[in-house]
Amino acid sequence: MPGTDRKVSRERLLAMMTAFKSTYLLRAALELRVFDAFAVGPADPDDVAAILRTNPRAARVDRAAVLRRGPT
Repeated sequence: MPGTDRKVSRERLLAMMTAFKSTYLLRAALELRVFDAFAVGPADPDDVAAILRTNPRAARVDRAAVLRRGPT
């Protein structure tokens, strides 16, 4: 088949896994309405947790993951 001659490499697999994680993180943030919490104004993880009525620790972990990924 045309286009199937690309070799599988560690780098290629890692890139695919990283892309999946980024997409899933964005999807989760959208489903949980995290960006709606920021529409009110700047918010720290505790503010976001209060607005979304969720666990403050989970909000901190999610925020750290989003900041680590940054814009792609």
